[in-house]
Order: sequence, then C-alpha cells, then structure tokens
Amino acid sequence: MGKAFAKLKTLLKGSKYTVAVVALCCAAVVLAGCFFAYAASYEKILPNVEVEGFGIGGMEKLDAAKELHTAFVAGESGKSVVFECDGNEKEVAFEELKIVIDENKTAEKAFEVGRQGGVFKKTARLLLAAFKKTEVPLEVSVDEAKLEELISELAAGKEIEPEPAGYSIDGKQLTLKKGHGGKKVDRQKALATVKKSVASGGAAKVSLVVEEIKAEKVDADKLYDELTAPAKNAEYKYEDGEVKVVDETVRVIVDKQKIKQALDSDTEGVTLTVETEAPEVTAAQLRGMLFRDTLGTYSSNFATSTAARASNVTLTAQRINGYILMPGDVFSYDKTIGRRTVANGFREAGVYVGNKVESGIGGGICQTSSTLYSAALYANLEIVSRTSHSLPVSYMPAGMDATIAEGYIDLKIRNNTEYPVKIVATVNGRKITCSILGVSVPGQTVELAHSTVSTSQPQTERTVDEAIPKGYKQIINKGAPGYTVASNRIVKMNGEVVKTEKLTRSVYRAAPVEEVVNPADKETPTENLKIYTPGMKIPEPVEEPEPQPEVNDAPAEEVVTPPTEPEPEVSAEPEPEVQPEIPEQAEQTVTE
Repeated sequence: MGKAFAKLKTLLKGSKYTVAVVALCCAAVVLAGCFFAYAASYEKILPNVEVEGFGIGGMEKLDAAKELHTAFVAGESGKSVVFECDGNEKEVAFEELKIVIDENKTAEKAFEVGRQGGVFKKTARLLLAAFKKTEVPLEVSVDEAKLEELISELAAGKEIEPEPAGYSIDGKQLTLKKGHGGKKVDRQKALATVKKSVASGGAAKVSLVVEEIKAEKVDADKLYDELTAPAKNAEYKYEDGEVKVVDETVRVIVDKQKIKQALDSDTEGVTLTVETEAPEVTAAQLRGMLFRDTLGTYSSNFATSTAARASNVTLTAQRINGYILMPGDVFSYDKTIGRRTVANGFREAGVYVGNKVESGIGGGICQTSSTLYSAALYANLEIVSRTSHSLPVSYMPAGMDATIAEGYIDLKIRNNTEYPVKIVATVNGRKITCSILGVSVPGQTVELAHSTVSTSQPQTERTVDEAIPKGYKQIINKGAPGYTVASNRIVKMNGEVVKTEKLTRSVYRAAPVEEVVNPADKETPTENLKIYTPGMKIPEPVEEPEPQPEVNDAPAEEVVTPPTEPEPEVSAEPEPEVQPEIPEQAEQTVTE
C-alpha cells in the first residue's frame, strides 16, 4: 500500500493534475466553510416546515405569524365544535370553551425546529430540511375547567368512578378493600381531540368514549409485606409553605394465608382481627407539639425613630414573620428581607457607613436583625453567622446587636433542634418583638454573659472655620470610646451548667471627637480652647491701663505713692456640653 502511494505521488509530482486536485480541495473547503457560516446565521424558519399542512418554511417569524393568523385565526369567530357521547350531542361555540389559537407561539416553535446543537448539527438539519417535511402542531388553548363541565354533562349517568384497593386499621380490626373498576371518559384524550378539531377548521364531531377501567389486581404477597413491615413513626414534612404531618404506620401481625383468602373471596370488604405494634411517635402527638413552646423572645424599642426608619423596621418584621425552619435548615436574614431598594418597599433613613452616620436606603433593618439575633440566642439555636456594628447602637445592649450589609454581611441561624421552628416577628406601636416557636427541652434554660475586655480612646478630628472666635472650639461630636465585648451563652439543665459557648466578639470602634476651630487656633491644644456654641455672646477683650507718672508733692524725705485702681475681672461663660448622641436609627452598611 505504501509503495503504491509513493508511485502515485511520483506520477502526480509536478504534473498539471496536482494543481487541479489541490484547487478542487481548496474550493471544497471554502464552499463548506461558506455553507457552515450560512447555516449558523440562518434566521428564518427552516424549509419544508408546515403547520397543519400550511407551509411556512423560509419565512421570518413575524411573517409566519401573520400568515398563520390569516389561515387559522381570522375566520375563527362563529365556529363551533360538536360533542357526542353515547347518543347525546351538543354543539359548543369556540367562545364558550374559550378556545384561542396562538399564532405567535406557533411561529416561535416552528422557528426553533433544527436550531438545537452546534454548527455541524444545524448545517446537517438545514440540508435535510430541503428533502424532508416537518409538521409543527398549531398552538391551541382551551379552558379545561369548561371542558370538564361539558364532558360531565354529556356523560352523566354513564361514568362510574373506580375505587382503588386499600386497607384501614382501627385498633385490632384490619379491613381489606379490594376495590373495583369503573367507566370514564378520558379527559386528556378529549382535550387533544378538541385541539385537533380546532386546527382542522372546527365543526368536526368530537366523540367522547366512555371507556372501561379495569380494577387493579392486588398482589397478596406485596400487601402482606407492607402490612407486616416495621412500625414507622409519624413525621413532619414541609410542603407548599407549611408544615404537614405524615401519619404513622403500625405493624400488623397477621397470617399471610388469611390475607390471600380475603382477597380471593367475592366480598369487596373483609375485616380481620389482628394484633398490631404501634410506633413511638404518632401523628396526634406531632400535631399537638408543633410550635407549642416559645423557645426564646426579645423586644426592642424604636420610639424616637423617624417615620422612614420605623417603616423599614416594620417591613422587615413582616418579611421574616412566619418563616419556618425544618430541622437542619439555615435562615438567611439578608436573603429573606430582599433587595434594599425603593421598589422593594424600603425607605431612606440613617445608616452607619464606617464611623459616620449617613442617609441610605434601608436604615433600621439592623434593629430587626439584632432583635431576632437576641431571640435566637435565648432559643439556643445555632448562630452560623453574625457581625456586630462598627459603633454601639442605642436600642440594643453591647454584644447583642447584629449588623447587615447586603450581599456580604448576613445573620444566619440554623435550626439545630429535632422539630420545626417558626420565627414570629410583630410590631406593636414602636416596639418590635421577635420570638422563636418550637418544642422546648424540659428543664433547659439559657443565660447570656457579656464583659468588656478592652477599650480604646477616641481621636480628635479638627476642621477650621473663620466663623469660630479665636480661643474657642465648636464641638460637632464629642465622640465615644471604643471597646471589645466578649459574650458567652450559658446553657443549664435543671439549674446545672451543661454548656458554656463562646459567641463572636463584638468590636466597637471609638467614635472620633469632631471639633471646629478658628484658623489661628489650628495648632492650639484642645484643652486650651473654650467651648463655643452658635449665637453665644463673646466677652470683649479688656485693655490693660497705661502706667501713670509718679507725683511727689511731699517733702523730700517722704515719698507718697498714689493708689491705683484695681484691675477689672474678666469672666468666662460656663462651658456647655454639646454632644449629639449617636442616633438610634443609625445602622452600618459597610464593615471595614
């Protein structure tokens, strides 16, 4: 094979045939590339695509929708469908069944034909579309509730509801139900037939066939295994936003032969006397325990808050109220309250940004998170994530606040109990209360201990203003020392300590002293300056009296010195303490 190829290569070498072959190969590659590019950029419905025999291939989506409207929708008004069921007939207008043909959705589905996959698949399907037709169904919607009413009317007296096999246990009485078959009109088949009739132009007769439904045959061995399986406790299940109780199952002690004899008899229901083993936990017990106890609760006041801040506190309380955590679930405050935007219901109020109080959307949300955090501490729930504010807040003791920064600082709480817990958050006047409901541990109590482990003194930040008199300073903020608080959660059982848990430390930075002075006092030590408040009267400076020449009228041997007037006293007004308190509405948005 190798020799033959070498010989062929020698024959072609330098010949005109070589040039021709290379040129053809290049042309083929170029043509293939062009077709691939054409297929990838093809923005029309593929050729040979039809809807109920109506061709829309090669059309733009908008044009196809217009053509479908003309063909199927324009003459829809006044059309009807005839239904027939075992001799009963009824003609029903399209409007009565709310039949609607959606030409836009049909065109969209037709456009999607052949567009899945990469460029090679798209190219292959475009080539294949030239030789093969593709049928796309007409999109038709029908009011299924109205159709159900119509079928029930026409099939009245002809349908029999099937009853599935089953069993029930009442004490020591086991009742076996074999069930029976029935007769029903297949609703889904009828719906498909109606849509097909509409697509074909209407006025066609839709036959509603009452079909026989055979009784389900009960497997005696499987039923016996199910009845005699180990007893199973009832359990909680979270579904559709609420906690549901799944019933317990008991273990039945019964002879398998009796099961088979009951199922082989002609009697539909057979009752047997059996022995049973009940599980430890029943559905009645779980229902009685659900959210029975208050595990922890805490309240805080926002009486001096602005209306906007109060609105944010109330809104966040509403957002978390009723939140349910199944065992092991983690609650995220940040995600639960949603984006802090005006569109999401939040208003502008004071927030902490570093060491400053500024205005921002969502001021006040940290009062709700702090109140919830405190309730969760007393409920002995696991704290997954919590961060203190950069500065102390007035509405919560140090060590019990929890700040939030959207997207990266969150309060997360895990339900570490064996039962579901619910968060209840209410606002009464200007007081918010958060409670955790669940099932308490008998004899368990929780205490919190906080201690200051370090402090730091505030720095002075000085600005200058010529409006401030020389020798004076205006205090904008007298600041506050910073400190670090260590917190412990102490869990007791019947008064005895069983666990001491270290909580995250709370670090509150020192708030700087902010003062304004005259430019001339820029370097003057602050303790040498008097306190100035706008509008206060500044004493006029007192000039020193000029020295008087000595007068000597006495004899030479006697020198008389005249008395001088006493210097006037200069009095200063008392220094008022002017310091705005840290506003309770201030919240931290950025933690450095």
